[in-house]
Amino acid sequence: MSQHASEDLSGLSETDRRAVRFARRFDLRNIIGLVFAVYGVVLLVLGALNGEQDREQAAGISINLWTGAPMLVVAVAFFLWAWRSPRPVSELVPGHGEPSPRVE
Repeated sequence: MSQHASEDLSGLSETDRRAVRFARRFDLRNIIGLVFAVYGVVLLVLGALNGEQDREQAAGISINLWTGAPMLVVAVAFFLWAWRSPRPVSELVPGHGEPSPRVE
């Protein structure tokens, strides 16, 4: 597990915890993974439903199947990347993780 994946959020206020969860959920890696997943599924379905005429145009290869499957693999890679190394709380919550100012 990565160093940030199990990061303790108990020291944060409820608002900060919500902000951290929201920011991690809408991480760019998740959005890119979702786009790859949607297009990959669409291509897989089209590849499964395409007739013989479409295969003949692509030299006998079901190009939609061969394109959709790797797109799903890339989507899974993006989702795993975002899950295994989420953004640290110190980047998402201003002032978190910084030493407290000394009062003299």
